[in-house]
Amino acid sequence: MDSEATLWQECRKGSKRAFTDLFVLYHKALFAYGTKIMNNREVVEDTIQELFIELWQGIEKLNEVTSFKAYLFKSLKYKLFRLYKQQLQMLPIKEDEETLVEFSYEAVLIATQTDYELKERLKTHIQSLTKRQQEAIYLRFFNQMEYEEISEVMSITYQGAINLIYQAIKTLREKK
Repeated sequence: MDSEATLWQECRKGSKRAFTDLFVLYHKALFAYGTKIMNNREVVEDTIQELFIELWQGIEKLNEVTSFKAYLFKSLKYKLFRLYKQQLQMLPIKEDEETLVEFSYEAVLIATQTDYELKERLKTHIQSLTKRQQEAIYLRFFNQMEYEEISEVMSITYQGAINLIYQAIKTLREKK
């Protein structure tokens, strides 16, 4: 399979094969991320499909992106939040507020642990982090995103992403 950058360039030139390859490459990760935001798996799947349809229809208008992966995650996040607000007729979520998302990162981080007691303690400690810290940890360690990508997805500065993850890890270490 070609690299992300090569596939993205081919997509912008109209290659359906490259577009399909990008869909296959990111679908599973987008679905896992989307189900952390919204529990309705069918809605998440439909939203991913819609995202890729809109992307294909407007591909010639898109500017160059530094990370297609971060672009997809951020786009999905905002589409799901907009859909969530429409469905529940909620007030807009302010950027500085904690999100209403319940992330379950413990499944990812605990997978490498062998001792049940350690798993339970880590699970409790992760749940004690702020929602923003949980989201940053999920993006960094489950989706192997770089700090630049995390900052783009979470709409924070590069340094903000570093600080958020640093504080989360520091908090977890202090609680061992």
